Amino acid sequence: MSLKHEIRQSSVIQGTGPGAMTVLQQGVTVIVPGIDAWYRKASGQQEIPVDCRVDDVNLAAALHVDYFAVPPANGFSTEPQTDYLNSYIFPRWVVCSNCKSLKLLQSAAVNLETCAQCESANIKWAKNVQVNFVMACEGGHLDEFPWVKWVHKGKEAKCSNPERLKLESKGTGDLRGQRISCISCPAERTLDRTNLDKERPNLDKDEARNTILSVDMHGDGGSLYLCPGASPWLHEFSGSCTNQVRMIPRNANNIYYSLTADSILIPPAGAEEASLIDVLEPRLNIYKIKAAAFKYDLVRLRDWIMGDQVELFENVDAEELLRNLKILIKNPADSTAPAEGEEQRAIHNSEYLALCQEQNNRFLNIRGVGYVAGAIPKVASISAVLELRKTTALTGFARISPKFPTVAQGKELLQRNKSPNTLKWLPAVQHVGEGIFFRLDETSVAKWESNVNLQNRVKAIEKNLLNSGRATADNLPTPRSVLLHTLAHVLIQEFVIECGYTAAALAERIYSKPGQAGILIYTASADADGTMGGLVEMAQPQTFERILNSAIEKARWCSNDPVCMELGKEGQGIHGTNLSACHSCCLLPETACQNFNQALDRATLIGDLAEVRNVIGFFDS
Repeated sequence: MSLKHEIRQSSVIQGTGPGAMTVLQQGVTVIVPGIDAWYRKASGQQEIPVDCRVDDVNLAAALHVDYFAVPPANGFSTEPQTDYLNSYIFPRWVVCSNCKSLKLLQSAAVNLETCAQCESANIKWAKNVQVNFVMACEGGHLDEFPWVKWVHKGKEAKCSNPERLKLESKGTGDLRGQRISCISCPAERTLDRTNLDKERPNLDKDEARNTILSVDMHGDGGSLYLCPGASPWLHEFSGSCTNQVRMIPRNANNIYYSLTADSILIPPAGAEEASLIDVLEPRLNIYKIKAAAFKYDLVRLRDWIMGDQVELFENVDAEELLRNLKILIKNPADSTAPAEGEEQRAIHNSEYLALCQEQNNRFLNIRGVGYVAGAIPKVASISAVLELRKTTALTGFARISPKFPTVAQGKELLQRNKSPNTLKWLPAVQHVGEGIFFRLDETSVAKWESNVNLQNRVKAIEKNLLNSGRATADNLPTPRSVLLHTLAHVLIQEFVIECGYTAAALAERIYSKPGQAGILIYTASADADGTMGGLVEMAQPQTFERILNSAIEKARWCSNDPVCMELGKEGQGIHGTNLSACHSCCLLPETACQNFNQALDRATLIGDLAEVRNVIGFFDS
């Protein structure tokens, strides 16, 4: 039986990508295949259609790939087709809705079959349903829960048929009530606490994080049960892994965290001849394929273009065309891509420079609004971004907690060929939108962030991020970054009221490296929400000043105060990665925040209201 399921392409990039599980419209849970299975022809050869390629020179260079490709437009299918993602059933363990017998399906087909025992008893309504539990490790692996090993405590089963199992829910609705029993012998066991760490005092930090599933598999505290290293989305069912494992419900939020990199598309350096670039750009993917075939001999490429498409270029000077081709097409062998861990920083630096100047081209349209520096205290500039293009690429994923791998490690999770250097493309989508870009006064920010008490306060966030493993080289907090991040959040909340957008439709980009103090608040989507002009109108100086003052004033009081402000001394939220910031005052939907709602503190805006002398807010200094 073949099943098909529609899904938005952006959803594949941001939550339902390779290695994720999703529920089809027919109620069957399947796993999304790795990108080496995308766009496969009947011959088995992978071929990315030209019109499915996405071009972003800066992002491609930063991620060490040649180009990007959108996911197949038609969604999921259980049949291998070039215009679908070929998914298959996972988990394959099923339980009968009547007799509760557990069974492992012999194939990955989506036909869940019927319970043979119930069918022979003429019970027509009984059917098999997938179990709700799987097993995962923090290395990104995913596997079937080890039902047989768990109920028999990992030992050689002495019963006649160890795979004849039953799964019943008894008593409470928690894991203690999920009882597995062997039909062939007296062995039985519950799933109690199999999703938790093992709390073992008097051990060092690493040992204290042993998981109950790994430690108690054998029931005697003996050898650990470690991850088998399975990657079923890549058709790999064993491998090398030394991580411990946890049980995870198959619909749990922490079973899949997308790792993405994005960029605002900016004009290629030296693109003065915008009119000619506008002609070349829609056909750029074709020209890049030809350039690779010509071994990046751009003179030969120019001659081919002028001979093959005479009607477009018959009046164009040959040297002018060659100059533009050199701007748009780079030989990957000559590119100087950023070092590992520096990808997003390099992208942000290029964006910041582009956003600081007015321009109007097919990549980016930025217009001044007549703002005079200093007219709004501590605001250096305001610009209306009438149009922008945002590229979002999937670079990997994490499980259990958002402790993201490096880009190179993430690429290994997406494909069967484990060498990241051989991966020439990544999945991506590109959306059009609009926004507001403004900068705070650099002198005021530098003076304010030099306060020692403020620096010590922000170190609490850094400590909690490091201790929880949620820190990366690009998100270590500084007083400047926490200020800009928190300000972006309270402004987005005001824009929601003023513009009518939902908070999930808006997003932030923070530019907080030394010498940078900029915020881009924007909306970008595949539908009309991204270009309705609502945000652009908010860039008018008088309107922006009113919204800014309102946001700062509302930040002075949280409905959870004084508790919210007092918790700022130690930290609150997940692992204490926020200070004075909670759902009532600062947090946004995850899609709106570029940093998982971490490193926020209202005190950077309005000061520590509990101890005013210690930390003075930027807008009160």
